[in-house]
Amino acid sequence: MAIVFSEKVFEGAITGTTPVYTQPDLYRRIAQGEKFFVQVRSSQPTGTPSLKVDLEHSNEGVAIAAWFIKQTLIAPISVASTAAPTYLVGFDLGAAVIGGSFMRLAMTLSGATPGCYVEVWLTVRSND
Repeated sequence: MAIVFSEKVFEGAITGTTPVYTQPDLYRRIAQGEKFFVQVRSSQPTGTPSLKVDLEHSNEGVAIAAWFIKQTLIAPISVASTAAPTYLVGFDLGAAVIGGSFMRLAMTLSGATPGCYVEVWLTVRSND
């Protein structure tokens, strides 16, 4: 099993409930994988945020309506702790062999006036 890449794919503040995504220049690189492991560090929460991370796929990579959830890597979980950063992990072992030419991560907050600073690392593996 070869590592396609392993790197930080997102860093920034998220506010509100609109999803934010990894950068488009990563879409084809992420799609080269068959197994995915994600680690998230959340800090500086405002409101009562819960964070969800989805792996999405598309065959065209442009139109919003053309993206579909392949796997929820991290189900909604509270990241409201102000005492210390919150660390989360999730994975997709590639049991469902679906996907497209493009893949991305979607990070979504829920809760009352949610906000937090988020860092996301992704390891992508192939079966080769």
